[in-house]
Amino acid sequence: MRKKCALSFSWFLIVILTVAISSSGAFGAEKVTIRWLYPGGDQPVSRQTWQGHLERFEAKYPNIKVELLDVPWDLVHDRLVNMIMAGDGPDVIQIGARWLPEFVEMGAFMPLDKLVTQDKRNMYYPGLIKAMTYKGKLYAMPRAYSTQALIYRSDLIKTPPKTWDELVKVAKKVQEEHPGIYGFAIAGANHVSTLSQYFCYLFQAGGNVFDEKGNLILDSPRAIEALRFYRDLYTVHKVVPNPLEYHREQLPELFAAGRIAMFVSGPWGGRSVGRPPQNPKTPYAAALLPAGPEGIATELVSDCTGIYSKTKHPKEAWLLLDFITSEQEQIFRDKIGGLVPQGPKIAGLPEFQKDPYFSTFIKMAQYGVPQPQPLRWEPMQKIIVEMIQKVLLQKATPEQAVKEAAREIEEQGLVPASSKK
Repeated sequence: MRKKCALSFSWFLIVILTVAISSSGAFGAEKVTIRWLYPGGDQPVSRQTWQGHLERFEAKYPNIKVELLDVPWDLVHDRLVNMIMAGDGPDVIQIGARWLPEFVEMGAFMPLDKLVTQDKRNMYYPGLIKAMTYKGKLYAMPRAYSTQALIYRSDLIKTPPKTWDELVKVAKKVQEEHPGIYGFAIAGANHVSTLSQYFCYLFQAGGNVFDEKGNLILDSPRAIEALRFYRDLYTVHKVVPNPLEYHREQLPELFAAGRIAMFVSGPWGGRSVGRPPQNPKTPYAAALLPAGPEGIATELVSDCTGIYSKTKHPKEAWLLLDFITSEQEQIFRDKIGGLVPQGPKIAGLPEFQKDPYFSTFIKMAQYGVPQPQPLRWEPMQKIIVEMIQKVLLQKATPEQAVKEAAREIEEQGLVPASSKK
């Protein structure tokens, strides 16, 4: 598989060297059609985004026609696996960055190191480029980046908590002063967002699932400390409703109903409340996440877009990828989607800084830690969610649950470093 990828990439480089195309985009008389896999493209904001991209791209390159493959997020992983196995992958592939290692191992993505200039790399936060890199090679460009922050009731909480200890104290104070409302909420349902919630605490404790070299380090005192604190919010401090009943995307509903005073989410969390920050019923604001033993940290989450290793149109695929990741197109996308800009230059623009709620998520970017990169994401997700749930149900201690989860990750062959041996 690696030999075939290397040959495909060599062929690609020979072809790409011919790309000296003017802004008119002339390729000759023949029109080329390329396919772009775009998960969730039927959603209104997503549709507005890709339609805007393609209108401008096809106007610039009239001899390239882009066929958009819109696949729901819950189906896209398996759909792409089937396409790759059949040797019929889309020319341009957009997926969650959490799946990148798995598809790179399948030989689906083409390395981009010799195509992406240093100037283009500098458009992004270093952590984002790192998240697109696997085994030392850049395979994709970031898309739809987000950080997380603390969303809190500004009428009930005058000074948001800055540490884990303060988080518990503030939550208890809210409950004492306002019976019937929980001070905070966390997620524990079987959902990918439960990992995002726990990972913030794991990173704040100085832990991770794998180290820089891909070795398994989940079985560590820091991971145990993070899991214990996560559990204690529910079982000891009793400042959150039953986490097992909710995933992160349901917490804004509790907030809007006046049942919780704080929760952690991405910038969409405020929009999901259904009211502007300054409203008479549930006024809210955003603050940096409370710092753990090793400081402030947030999980760095991003989609990614790359090029199919066996594409018959590498030149055209690169032109599309380069276009949609240009500064102008990124500004367009971030404005429409309410997404966190992916680099300091764009993030510093007045249109992104003027909103105090949104600017908090931009500030969190400096504390971003990339998601772990297992060889396959779904099995790891299942293992870690089960680890969290066992502890919340008090069926295992944090020490027991972490050790068992680490053993299962290793036994299922999910450790990146093991593939290098």
